Amino acid sequence: MSKILVTGATGHLGSGIINHLLEKGVNAADITALVRSEKGAEKLKEKGIETRIGSYEDASALTEAFKGIGTLMFVSSPDFDNTLRINQHANVVLAARNAGITRIVYTGIAFAETMNVAGLQYVHLATENMIKTTDIPYTFLRNGFYLENIFGNTLAAAVKSGVLVTAADNGKYNFALRDDLAIAAAVVLTESGHENKAYELVNSSLRTFEDYVTILSQLTGKSIKHESLSPEEAVSRLVKEGEIEPVASFNVYGLYLPIVQGQFSKESSALEQLIGRKPTSLEDALKQAIITQ
Repeated sequence: MSKILVTGATGHLGSGIINHLLEKGVNAADITALVRSEKGAEKLKEKGIETRIGSYEDASALTEAFKGIGTLMFVSSPDFDNTLRINQHANVVLAARNAGITRIVYTGIAFAETMNVAGLQYVHLATENMIKTTDIPYTFLRNGFYLENIFGNTLAAAVKSGVLVTAADNGKYNFALRDDLAIAAAVVLTESGHENKAYELVNSSLRTFEDYVTILSQLTGKSIKHESLSPEEAVSRLVKEGEIEPVASFNVYGLYLPIVQGQFSKESSALEQLIGRKPTSLEDALKQAIITQ
């Protein structure tokens, strides 16, 4: 097997992909991790994985880091500045071409052509088209939003107060667990037949926040209700419950309102087909989240 380099290797998705590659029998010597600095890379080295230094802001450093690599597992930038993200992604694509990468697997956003969420669709469509200009064989893993986005402080506040505050009404969402998406990436990286394809990777079961509070009440033994407010009221309430304003605003305008608009109700069985089972259910994901709270 040619060497696989995973970017964002110390992040949740990148590290998950590496773990699943190892579980699938890929030799540690065939995996390379791109990290911004040696700090935080100790666990990767303990697994026998080579680390290379590079950031999305430095195309020349990336070109050097990509030398000798066959497949690039390109995890998209987490930056909130979409214009900056496009520039960062251009650096990665340029470096991949100049370093002689022979295959690119890229994590985009599900249903990008019809998605309209905080401008993310523009970033990912631009990146997909940049990759196509290189003539390097590609696979686009169009990941849905993470189920983890509606856990964390949101879950803790709901259990504490007995009220889950959103602005999502009874809209449906197709969010998937990050680990399921990491498994799908490992499958694509270790199998043939995925060249020049795009996969819409979302949960095959649509859920609502009414489902969320019903399940959460059953799991905790507490009566928890769903309260859908206006966007302004929802941001204010979330901040009062301890969420910082930028995150509260993203939850409302980047998650809840798009849910109401049907942005996250599109369906696909691609994730289920790649991982060979139903994606992790909201019930099981909430169980895991409660255990780790």
